[in-house]
Amino acid sequence: MTTEQSALAALVDGVMLTEDAARDLWKRFSDYMGEHRGDLAGFAKTNGFVEVVPEHRGGKAVLVAYTKKPPHLRAHTKNQARKR
Repeated sequence: MTTEQSALAALVDGVMLTEDAARDLWKRFSDYMGEHRGDLAGFAKTNGFVEVVPEHRGGKAVLVAYTKKPPHLRAHTKNQARKR
């Protein structure tokens, strides 16, 4: 008996979801994108996230989601405030 690793994964606020939870999130994402092509912000808002980004990491499709402002946006906001 062999165990096959899924080619899909998901992170929410930096925490890896279980395989089943990741598969569920990807299904909802795919269904939404099928009806609202390219509307990442709409999917995020509908599902309680502030940002969702699909990425490719280590041979897997990874859906990266944040329920609060992600670190890269916090850093950008701080840099903008310093320039004023």
